[in-house]
Amino acid sequence: MNVRIFSIIVTVTLLAASEAVVAEGFYVGAGLGNIQIEDAGSGYSVSDFPLGSRFFIGVEVSQKLAFEGVFFSSDTATQGSGLPETRADFSGVAIYATGPAPSGDGGHLMVRLGLFKGDLEIDSVARTFDREESGFALGAGYVLNLNKRFAIRGDFDTFISDFDTLSSATIGFQFRFGD
Repeated sequence: MNVRIFSIIVTVTLLAASEAVVAEGFYVGAGLGNIQIEDAGSGYSVSDFPLGSRFFIGVEVSQKLAFEGVFFSSDTATQGSGLPETRADFSGVAIYATGPAPSGDGGHLMVRLGLFKGDLEIDSVARTFDREESGFALGAGYVLNLNKRFAIRGDFDTFISDFDTLSSATIGFQFRFGD
């Protein structure tokens, strides 16, 4: 399935589910950080930590559960010190069940479990390929609510597939709609 089609399905599903709870529990946000790419099949590990971005939209179902759709992307990572130069980049989408929901007073930890689908491109002297990846997505984060609408949010995600392990660490903001 094409990542764009999957992204559209995620967005439409979240928006349809959120129609009943827009006044309470709908939130969006973005973050910047890095993404590490490791290709287990070839032994490549691109630890250049390129700049990564994360955009998310979520619906709080209860105080203990939210659903999030996330788009993530990395700049091109380059590794070359003594090795043949390797370039890699990754982008994709994930759907998460998140608990507890990222709202309320003060700050709190949250954990996420979900699925992801993305495109991985690795280019080196030895081989070049562009392939679709899919698998499980695991995450954790911390939300520091500044007030009822704005929060600072740190996220760590690991995307696990048959071929690769990709990790992302970002810090950003969250805006919550409603009262």
